[in-house]
Amino acid sequence: MPFNPNLPLTDSEMRSDEMRNQFNGLKDLIDAIPPAVPEADPVFAASEAAQFEPGDKAKLDSLGGGGPPASGDYSDGVEEFDTVRLPSNDHDTLVMVGVTLTVEQPPGSAQVQAYSDAANPPTTLRAVAAYNANAADGENQQQLIFVVKKGHRYKLTKSTVSASAGMNRCYEFPVNL
Repeated sequence: MPFNPNLPLTDSEMRSDEMRNQFNGLKDLIDAIPPAVPEADPVFAASEAAQFEPGDKAKLDSLGGGGPPASGDYSDGVEEFDTVRLPSNDHDTLVMVGVTLTVEQPPGSAQVQAYSDAANPPTTLRAVAAYNANAADGENQQQLIFVVKKGHRYKLTKSTVSASAGMNRCYEFPVNL
């Protein structure tokens, strides 16, 4: 029996055959979903991005593959905040940024924002790293990871209150999505 979104009726007693039919109908709908398309052979799969850390060149070199600009290659991205960068007109780019957020005099907060789109400067927020400290000073290291479509730009900004935000390193990886 197909799934019926109107069952069970509000305030009605449940019947096992009705619920069994509902579950079987949902299972049929789930089973009808086509399998995911396997990823193409990019320089590395976008789903593997979380496994990388800035400076992890050995992992990148071990991937092989092919694609722009060269197998396992990457380039340095922006090194200053509020700098607009156009990474590529030929391919999408995965950007990984390591940031250090430090609160010097609590309460304080530090935040780094990544913007990316076709505008110059870009205005669409893609990723945020934030750190708040209320009682004690402290330092927090985070990563921003986002994709920039080919021909689009990106920029990183920061905002701080009794704190500082620094960029450890920024890498751009060519990807085929």
